[in-house]
Amino acid sequence: MLKIQNKSNAISVNKGFQIVLLLLFFAGFIHDVFFIIPAFTLVSDIRLFSFLLLWIFLSKISGFNSMATLKIIMGFVLVMFFLFISSQTNPVVERVAAWVYTFLLIAIIQQLFESRKRVSR
Repeated sequence: MLKIQNKSNAISVNKGFQIVLLLLFFAGFIHDVFFIIPAFTLVSDIRLFSFLLLWIFLSKISGFNSMATLKIIMGFVLVMFFLFISSQTNPVVERVAAWVYTFLLIAIIQQLFESRKRVSR
Protein backbone atom coordinates (compact mmCIF):
# COMPACT_ATOMS: atom_id res chain seq x y z
CA MET A 1 0.00 0.00 0.00
CA LEU A 2 2.88 2.33 0.70
CA LYS A 3 4.36 1.71 -2.73
CA ILE A 4 1.14 2.80 -4.45
CA GLN A 5 1.20 6.11 -2.59
CA ASN A 6 4.82 6.64 -3.55
CA LYS A 7 4.00 6.00 -7.22
CA SER A 8 1.18 8.53 -7.16
CA ASN A 9 3.46 11.04 -5.45
CA ALA A 10 6.12 10.37 -8.08
CA ILE A 11 3.57 10.90 -10.84
CA SER A 12 2.34 14.16 -9.31
CA VAL A 13 5.93 15.38 -8.87
CA ASN A 14 6.66 14.46 -12.49
CA LYS A 15 3.55 16.35 -13.71
CA GLY A 16 4.50 19.30 -11.52
CA PHE A 17 8.01 19.27 -12.99
CA GLN A 18 6.56 19.23 -16.52
CA ILE A 19 4.27 22.16 -15.72
CA VAL A 20 7.17 24.13 -14.24
CA LEU A 21 9.26 23.46 -17.36
CA LEU A 22 6.38 24.49 -19.63
CA LEU A 23 5.87 27.72 -17.69
CA LEU A 24 9.61 28.34 -17.78
CA PHE A 25 9.57 27.89 -21.55
CA PHE A 26 6.73 30.36 -22.12
CA ALA A 27 8.16 32.84 -19.61
CA GLY A 28 11.48 32.59 -21.44
CA PHE A 29 9.75 33.27 -24.76
CA ILE A 30 7.98 36.33 -23.38
CA HIS A 31 11.17 37.58 -21.73
CA ASP A 32 13.27 36.97 -24.84
CA VAL A 33 10.86 38.68 -27.21
CA PHE A 34 9.48 41.58 -25.21
CA PHE A 35 11.90 42.47 -22.41
CA ILE A 36 15.34 42.01 -23.90
CA ILE A 37 16.61 44.64 -26.30
CA PRO A 38 16.55 42.82 -29.63
CA ALA A 39 20.07 42.55 -30.89
CA PHE A 40 20.93 39.64 -33.11
CA THR A 41 24.15 38.61 -31.47
CA LEU A 42 25.67 35.35 -30.39
CA VAL A 43 24.06 35.70 -26.96
CA SER A 44 20.56 35.89 -28.44
CA ASP A 45 21.27 32.83 -30.58
CA ILE A 46 22.52 30.91 -27.54
CA ARG A 47 19.41 31.95 -25.63
CA LEU A 48 17.14 30.79 -28.47
CA PHE A 49 19.07 27.53 -28.76
CA SER A 50 18.79 26.91 -25.01
CA PHE A 51 15.01 27.34 -25.14
CA LEU A 52 14.96 25.08 -28.16
CA LEU A 53 16.76 22.40 -26.14
CA LEU A 54 14.32 22.96 -23.30
CA TRP A 55 11.40 22.38 -25.70
CA ILE A 56 13.00 19.20 -27.05
CA PHE A 57 13.54 17.92 -23.51
CA LEU A 58 9.99 18.89 -22.55
CA SER A 59 8.51 17.18 -25.58
CA LYS A 60 10.47 14.00 -24.79
CA ILE A 61 9.40 13.77 -21.14
CA SER A 62 5.82 14.93 -21.76
CA GLY A 63 5.19 13.00 -24.93
CA PHE A 64 4.37 16.08 -27.01
CA ASN A 65 4.21 15.21 -30.68
CA SER A 66 4.71 17.38 -33.75
CA MET A 67 1.11 18.58 -33.63
CA ALA A 68 1.78 20.18 -30.24
CA THR A 69 4.81 21.93 -31.72
CA LEU A 70 2.72 23.11 -34.67
CA LYS A 71 0.13 24.51 -32.27
CA ILE A 72 2.90 26.41 -30.48
CA ILE A 73 4.04 27.72 -33.87
CA MET A 74 0.52 28.93 -34.64
CA GLY A 75 0.59 30.84 -31.35
CA PHE A 76 3.92 32.39 -32.33
CA VAL A 77 2.49 33.32 -35.75
CA LEU A 78 -0.50 35.01 -34.10
CA VAL A 79 1.82 36.99 -31.83
CA MET A 80 3.92 37.95 -34.85
CA PHE A 81 0.78 38.95 -36.80
CA PHE A 82 -0.47 41.31 -34.10
CA LEU A 83 2.99 42.76 -33.53
CA PHE A 84 3.40 43.35 -37.25
CA ILE A 85 0.06 45.14 -37.44
CA SER A 86 0.90 47.37 -34.48
CA SER A 87 4.48 48.19 -35.48
CA GLN A 88 5.62 47.00 -38.87
CA THR A 89 9.37 47.42 -38.71
CA ASN A 90 10.07 46.50 -35.14
CA PRO A 91 12.98 44.23 -34.16
CA VAL A 92 10.59 42.36 -31.85
CA VAL A 93 8.70 41.11 -34.93
CA GLU A 94 11.95 39.82 -36.39
CA ARG A 95 12.74 38.04 -33.13
CA VAL A 96 9.36 36.28 -33.13
CA ALA A 97 9.97 35.35 -36.77
CA ALA A 98 13.24 33.71 -35.71
CA TRP A 99 11.30 31.70 -33.11
CA VAL A 100 8.72 30.68 -35.73
CA TYR A 101 11.36 29.54 -38.19
CA THR A 102 13.30 27.59 -35.56
CA PHE A 103 10.26 25.82 -34.18
CA LEU A 104 8.97 25.07 -37.67
CA LEU A 105 12.24 23.26 -38.27
CA ILE A 106 11.78 21.32 -35.02
CA ALA A 107 8.22 20.36 -36.00
CA ILE A 108 9.44 19.05 -39.36
CA ILE A 109 12.14 16.97 -37.68
CA GLN A 110 9.58 15.63 -35.20
CA GLN A 111 7.29 14.71 -38.12
CA LEU A 112 10.14 12.80 -39.76
CA PHE A 113 10.85 10.82 -36.59
CA GLU A 114 7.15 10.10 -36.07
CA SER A 115 6.72 8.89 -39.65
CA ARG A 116 9.78 6.63 -39.29
CA LYS A 117 8.23 5.10 -36.15
CA ARG A 118 4.94 4.49 -37.98
CA VAL A 119 6.68 2.85 -40.95
CA SER A 120 8.78 0.57 -38.74
CA ARG A 121 5.70 -0.80 -36.99
